[in-house]
Amino acid sequence: MTELVIDRESPQPIKGQIQQWLQNEIIVDHFSAGDRIPSINYLAKNSGIARDTVRLALEDLVQQGWIVPEHGKGYFVKTREERGHQIGILGKIDGVYIRQIYDELHNSLNDNSNILFIDSRQSATALKNAIQNLAYQHAVDRLLIIPPRGQEDQFSELIDPFRRYFSVAWMDRAPQNTVDATFICDYTAVVKLAFEQFNDQQVDSYVYFSRQAEDKSVFSTMRKSFKQCLKQSAKTGQIVNSIDVMLQLVDKQNLVIICETDEEGLYLQSNLLGRGISIGDEIKLISCDSSPLARLAYPPLPSIDPGFKQIGQAVAQWINSEHQQTHFVTSPVLLEDN
Repeated sequence: MTELVIDRESPQPIKGQIQQWLQNEIIVDHFSAGDRIPSINYLAKNSGIARDTVRLALEDLVQQGWIVPEHGKGYFVKTREERGHQIGILGKIDGVYIRQIYDELHNSLNDNSNILFIDSRQSATALKNAIQNLAYQHAVDRLLIIPPRGQEDQFSELIDPFRRYFSVAWMDRAPQNTVDATFICDYTAVVKLAFEQFNDQQVDSYVYFSRQAEDKSVFSTMRKSFKQCLKQSAKTGQIVNSIDVMLQLVDKQNLVIICETDEEGLYLQSNLLGRGISIGDEIKLISCDSSPLARLAYPPLPSIDPGFKQIGQAVAQWINSEHQQTHFVTSPVLLEDN
C-alpha cells in the first residue's frame, strides 16, 4: 500500500485527494476486491486531516460504487463487476449522432455504470471548470469526447492538465497523433461506398453537394475522397455548395448527387421536388449520413451509415475490458430504406 499524502498547496480539495489516492490504489491492485481498506481513524491520524473529511470522501466512493461499508467492520473494495463505471461524455448534447452512440453504449454496459453529459458548446472557461470539477471530484473514470468539427486539437489541449484523473477516448473524430483510445468513422470509405452504388449504372456526371464551408474537418476528408473517386473512375463531376448552381445542373441526364449529410440531402430533395424536378431514374440522390433526419425524406433517401452504433458498441467493449489503448475504425454500410 502507498501511504496517503495530502498536498495542502494543491488546488484539488482534500476530499478529492483522498478519493484519488484510494481509487489509484484499487486500480493498481494494492487493494483487491474484498479487501478491507484502512480505517477512518487510521487515515485521519496518519495524514493529519479531520475524520469527517475522510468519512465524506469514503461515503462518496460508496455512492460511486468503489467500496461498500459493513457495519462494525469498515469499508471493503467491490469487484470490478460490482463497481460499474462513472462515464462522462463531452459533446453536443442534442446532436443527431450522439443518441445513436449513447443508445448502443448504454445497452452494452452493465447496470451499475452511470453516464454524465457535458455540453461542448459552453465557453472555453466554463468547459475547463467543468472538466476540472470532474477531475478533482473524481466524478468519472472515463471521459468520452465527441469534439466539434475542426476543434479536435483545442479540446485535446483543454483536457491535457487533467488526463491523470481519467482515461480518455475520442469518438467519431480525434486529434492527429493522439495516444488516447480512438473510435472514429471512416469517412473516406463512406464516400467511396456511396460512389460505388452506381458502378453498374449509366452515369453521365457526379455531384458532391454541401453548403458547408471548407473547414479542415471530416468534411474536408470526404471531399478529398470524392475527388479521388472521380479520378480513379475517370468520371466527370464537381463539388457544389449552392442550390442555384445545383439547379443549373439537374437538366443533365443520369446525374448522381452525393449529399454530405442527411441535412443537405433533405434540403436538396425538398428544393428539387418543390420545383417539380423528379428524383428517380435520371437524377439519383444518396446521403453520406444516417441521422434521424433521413426519416423525414420522401421518397426515401438512400444513405450510408458511417457506423455510429458500431462506435457505441466498441466503446462499451473497451470500457468493460479495461483496455487503455484502442484504435477502432468503423465499416460503413448502405441503408437503402430509412
